[in-house]
Amino acid sequence: MERKLDVGGSKFESSIGKSNFIIFKKNGKILDENITSITNLWGVENNSDRISDKALALIKESNDSLIFYGKASNIKCRNICGYPSIRIGKSPWDKRDLFEIGQVKKYDKIEISTHWAFKANGEFANFVYDIWITKNKDGYLTEDDIELMVWLDKNKEFKSWEDFGNFKGFNVRFTKKTSNWNNGGFIFAFIYLNKNNKRKFDLIKLIDYCKKKIANVKCYYIRSIELGTEFAKNTEVQVKLKKAEVNFVTK
Repeated sequence: MERKLDVGGSKFESSIGKSNFIIFKKNGKILDENITSITNLWGVENNSDRISDKALALIKESNDSLIFYGKASNIKCRNICGYPSIRIGKSPWDKRDLFEIGQVKKYDKIEISTHWAFKANGEFANFVYDIWITKNKDGYLTEDDIELMVWLDKNKEFKSWEDFGNFKGFNVRFTKKTSNWNNGGFIFAFIYLNKNNKRKFDLIKLIDYCKKKIANVKCYYIRSIELGTEFAKNTEVQVKLKKAEVNFVTK
């Protein structure tokens, strides 16, 4: 029997499987690759708060959607308590033998389309793609690497970081990571300007935009593409993913 992505808990619980609502393709043909799901409550600072009535994350397949759920009470967190998410590829933290996406320059396009329903109450939550792009093919993050985020939805406006202006329907925000967190690196956040629960974008165009700050970005490696909901303390969020499709178009 094919494994599903259902997972829940208050730590870093994970599963590997498939979903009826997520499709990966290469040049239009279906890729039969596993997806990783993880509760990822990375921002909860005290282990004593890692219990379900204080912090909880779930990913569950229903009849009509893949559900992402997060809830945290008034506990001590970093800016974000957690990021229950799914992942294609092998992130800088993965030790398992997973699908390798490869170098940016091998792709003409990476078309990503998404349809979802978002509901959140409290301090802050979003629904966001998180893509890790690194100078090296393997290993952990370095100060040269990129975290590229595409914000599909949110319950509060985000005005932090340097404002790079607008690009193809996004407001672009930029910051440089501090050296004591993930060894530094660059963060680009592409935040949709208008509300819409169906979106399609070309990831390669967004990566190319990053050359404003990083030279030779086409030789970098796309390590993983993740999708999930970030949530802060005093927040409850539920996202129903109706469909996500990624099409890797090679040159």
